[in-house]
Amino acid sequence: MARRTRRRRRKDRQVHNEVGGLIIAALAILAGASLFSPDNVGQIGAFLARLQWTIAGEYALFIPFSLLLWGIRMIFFPNSPLFARRAIGSVLIILCILTAVHIAAADKNYSASHLLAVSRREPVAGGGILGALGAIGLLKAFGLVGGVIILISVMAIGLFLLLNISLKNFVQGLSRLIKSGAKAMVKSLSRLSAGVAKLVQSQGTATQDKPAPEPNIHDYQAPIPEEGGVAPVEPVIFEAEPLPDAGEQIIDVDYEDLDLYQLPPLSLLQKTVRLKDPQGRSELVSQVSILEETLASFGIEAK
Repeated sequence: MARRTRRRRRKDRQVHNEVGGLIIAALAILAGASLFSPDNVGQIGAFLARLQWTIAGEYALFIPFSLLLWGIRMIFFPNSPLFARRAIGSVLIILCILTAVHIAAADKNYSASHLLAVSRREPVAGGGILGALGAIGLLKAFGLVGGVIILISVMAIGLFLLLNISLKNFVQGLSRLIKSGAKAMVKSLSRLSAGVAKLVQSQGTATQDKPAPEPNIHDYQAPIPEEGGVAPVEPVIFEAEPLPDAGEQIIDVDYEDLDLYQLPPLSLLQKTVRLKDPQGRSELVSQVSILEETLASFGIEAK
């Protein structure tokens, strides 16, 4: 009998928690909608909007957020101490933010009357009634500097409760994060410097590289001495392409006008090609002599 009654009580509690969680979640959604569009939620929505602005000022959205967290806890985690701890941590962080915002909106006038007047200011400013009460309590008890220290400490406690970590683990994780970030920054800077150095080096080599001068090719080869003595070696002659008759291009300077003179073809200055027979060499020598005579007629000495 005792076991049955316990089971019934557990079921009843679960049902009550689910019903209460749904009501709180619906109220949170209605409160959030009243903040975004107070004209579309009726008289109750408008009243909720004014109430939230009065309580939390310009950060009134924290109220439906907190209600939604509480409703989720009652529905899904009614007996979870971890969720309750995280909810308490989030509430502490919200209260610290509201207090800090209200102190910043006071314009260095930290009297109780002025802090309460800021919460009733139009348009809405500061952290509302909650921010005003927190600011008055901190400033009266600890002053501005002490109040800031207490705010930071309470916010750190709320952060540890929300993340469910200890201070030691938090410091270790933060140090690992800083080390990894520093290593990544050093690697990126080294890669950047190496890339810049390569770019500068490539530009320097590109400016220094110049086209090499064309080699001076002669129409003969160096003689190779034979064993037992030095024997005369005839130069190797390349075959030459047929050239136009240069005799027709010789101009008598005494009888013709200089303006009618035609320059000799550039094929005469072409790279000489080695000939295979001595007769071709003699023809090449005669053509060279003709070209020298032509240039000499203009007073140009060529050898």
